[in-house]
Amino acid sequence: MHPELILISNEYDLPYEMQIIHALFENGLERFHLRKPLWDIDSQRFFLEKIKPEFRERISLHQHHETAKEFGIKLLHLREKTRNENNFVKEKDMHYSTSFHSLTQAETESKDWDYCFLSPVFNSISKPGYNASFREDLIVENKYKNIYALGGVDLSNINKVFEKGFCGAALLGSIWSEPEKAKENFLLIKKECSKHVHTY
Repeated sequence: MHPELILISNEYDLPYEMQIIHALFENGLERFHLRKPLWDIDSQRFFLEKIKPEFRERISLHQHHETAKEFGIKLLHLREKTRNENNFVKEKDMHYSTSFHSLTQAETESKDWDYCFLSPVFNSISKPGYNASFREDLIVENKYKNIYALGGVDLSNINKVFEKGFCGAALLGSIWSEPEKAKENFLLIKKECSKHVHTY
């Protein structure tokens, strides 16, 4: 069974970010995607060294994949450009996710991934003006129960995520737009998710 909630890191560094992430892990966060496109490999290593070893297996890396084995990480996320490269080969014992912006593509290609994101499902919180690409009556044919809603997911619409057929949601702006309330907001959304867990 996949976790119902995935958290993606804020693109830019935030005060007390490490403490917040650990607090969320300690309160039930099962999957954390580390996405810091401006970081060099040393910045990523420094960050991973600060993560408690018992939580590292819950982390998926978006960049500098070569650091995964150093820290016992087995989750990697691929951008569209990378997954379309002819020389890309999945490594044994690693688990891969990716992102789609086309419903048809997500439905037909999700079988090739451990899980994937479809976005933007709702109007973005972290990127004003980045609006939903899908109709309000969107229904996902989630045959493999591994497609997550990304984009604008918060407490007000988390129930719609499951009604639309997603197995869960990836959070970003709903958590990082108010870092001081990150734990509180995460737990509220998690509580709503618990109503739907047995659906999958």
